[in-house]
Amino acid sequence: MTGNYRYLITERDGPTFTIWMNWPERRNALCLQHMQELTRAFGEAGDSDATGVVLAAKGKVFCTGHDFADMAGQDLLGARRLLAVCARMMEMIEEIPRKHSGPRLTREGCLDRGSDQGIREMTSELFHWRCAGICPGALPS
Repeated sequence: MTGNYRYLITERDGPTFTIWMNWPERRNALCLQHMQELTRAFGEAGDSDATGVVLAAKGKVFCTGHDFADMAGQDLLGARRLLAVCARMMEMIEEIPRKHSGPRLTREGCLDRGSDQGIREMTSELFHWRCAGICPGALPS
């Protein structure tokens, strides 16, 4: 295990770095701290020598998306700050393959160091599939 997180569990098994979202009682909703932890964990994975990164989830639902309870009572500037954290998290996911030689994101949610085709599109598409519950987690919970 790596990292010290409230909403995540990170594991390293040989060349594979796994990030488990672990807030099943809230269906792994992306609150501010959860997104900050994901950003940090993806940074940790990207800085490692891992040859694969898997994002998985504990519980029955992969991720319900943003926890809009964070938005309650926010003014426009506060809402923008919260969404900026989300944008930074997505950028961090996209940066991982760029740090290494030619990986690609597979539809199973793994970063494979084979080619860099469609990283941005597949990362965004996969993230939205998972958050919508259309594509189950890559690993069993």
